[in-house]
Amino acid sequence: MKPFRIACPSCEKRLTINKPELVGKRVKCPQCKNPLLIKAPAAAPKSAATPPAVIEESPQPAGLPQIDVEQDDVLAKAQRRRQRRKSGGALKWILMGLFGIASAVAVFAFFQLTRDPAPSAVIPNRPVSQPMANSKSGSVKGVSGSVEDSSFPEKPERGDAYNFDYVPTGARVVLHWKPATLKNNAELWECGGALFPWLNDQLLSATGIASENLEWARCYLIPGPRGEPPLGVFKFKPVASYDLQVWTNEQSAATEQIVGMQVYQREAQRIIWLEDMTGLSVPQSLLEEALNTAGNPLPMTAGLDQLVTQTNSSAELSLLFDLKSVETGLPDWFNRDEQNLIDTLLGWWGDKTEAVLWEVELEEELFFSRMMMQASPFTPTSELNSYWKRNLNELAQVSWDDLRQRALHSEGAQTVLARFPAMLQLASRFTEVDVNRQQVRLETMLLERAAPNLTLASWLYWRERFLPEGATGTPAIATVKESNPQSLVERLRSTLYIDFRLTPLQEAIAQIGEEIQVPFEIDGDALKNQGYTQNMPQDYNLGEVTAEAALSHLLAQYPKMVVVLDESAQKAILTTEAGAAAKNMQPYSFPVKTPPAE
Repeated sequence: MKPFRIACPSCEKRLTINKPELVGKRVKCPQCKNPLLIKAPAAAPKSAATPPAVIEESPQPAGLPQIDVEQDDVLAKAQRRRQRRKSGGALKWILMGLFGIASAVAVFAFFQLTRDPAPSAVIPNRPVSQPMANSKSGSVKGVSGSVEDSSFPEKPERGDAYNFDYVPTGARVVLHWKPATLKNNAELWECGGALFPWLNDQLLSATGIASENLEWARCYLIPGPRGEPPLGVFKFKPVASYDLQVWTNEQSAATEQIVGMQVYQREAQRIIWLEDMTGLSVPQSLLEEALNTAGNPLPMTAGLDQLVTQTNSSAELSLLFDLKSVETGLPDWFNRDEQNLIDTLLGWWGDKTEAVLWEVELEEELFFSRMMMQASPFTPTSELNSYWKRNLNELAQVSWDDLRQRALHSEGAQTVLARFPAMLQLASRFTEVDVNRQQVRLETMLLERAAPNLTLASWLYWRERFLPEGATGTPAIATVKESNPQSLVERLRSTLYIDFRLTPLQEAIAQIGEEIQVPFEIDGDALKNQGYTQNMPQDYNLGEVTAEAALSHLLAQYPKMVVVLDESAQKAILTTEAGAAAKNMQPYSFPVKTPPAE
């Protein structure tokens, strides 16, 4: 069957179908997310030859069908815009923590091409030679020598690739980890900071099973509509000693039978058990799609499809994500300060990278890290090679001197960071880099005792390098609260960043109040009497403005709406002129002009 094009009946998005096995199946439109049935064309016109050469020459994913979808211009806009609004949800901490850990590993892996192998005094007994030039296969080896040497462990054996059965369409970030193993490894657990304890809470909430009772868990993040955080689908498998009957007896909510499967309700999630005793926790809104997907998962992005077969279920921790999808979702997943940090992390891979796979394996005496990057189609190997060399040259400026003048948070941090350059030299000796067509692979093997120290030093370095000077978690929040002026009028003159995207009125007001530390009360009855609702969408970008200017712009859209400041109660009230008059309240008079909105 020749490739043919169809149009989505809802949004008229045109899709190119080049896989005959998709005919007769339902897929989700990548633009409007509505399902559509793929029907075979009644008659293929003679002139309807396959137009794009990309379909013939681009590498096809192994095992999964691929829909060739034209790139939406929202991706180009996401690359140009770096100032985002504050939003997101609980699942943002999965990405924040993992990008930090992944970047730390990426740093010491990238240095292998530019670091001088000296001094040899800190290198374990392992034969090492100088890096080789480009080979005929287009690869660059940063480390040679016999890995099978008895003085150094061998690479761990790889496990099976991820299973996407029963996973709804649209996963763009996949996190795989072994909760029980990580829980028992105190050093690695502590190096993860607040990430692993938070993941433990999320697992307990979504599955009802604590980390120490789970052999492995996998979280698939599926981007939702614009302005909302992603949805999380969890796959998990209990340890062999765990009694599932005990779990069943603990479920208090009513169960139901759907297509022959027992569905358990746990808060907003729905849990089903598959034949291999693997659990699936899925949001209520995605349950039907998950059951219909079963063993026929739909393709993801082209970059992810290339890396899915390279995934390793034996890894203690791994992260697979689509670079463009994460960049597009930044405004909805993170606030503006976090976006700046994530943008820096994403920038390390460059605009030629489509998807990234990073994994860590722990053996008794070995720490093994592997990172794979899938580049855009038709990117020459020589261009990738030169890009990574240039990128490494820029990263080669790491030294203790550039941190000496910064406000380090403890004497212990200074001690660890002082040894950071030597740690990088050690890691570079045991890192192998390979560039093969559109894939870049970096593998690092370290003795088990070296891994926690280097991970901690990497995290401290990037915290001091990129986060605001003196920025820490709780102290920074306490400083803001102490410096806030007591007067509500003065607080309204505090600056904040406004970028609302179809944000409901009540959420927009809550965000402004949270930024300036002023609780807002909305008089719903007064608004209703004037024909206003709390769900009226706010869709404008004011940039960096005062809260006073932001509220002035908001009220300019609704002439009968006012804000009242109650200094005695230390709160602000959003009401109407009639509502304020009925309660003998004086509306606040805004002296500033309404700023222009984009």
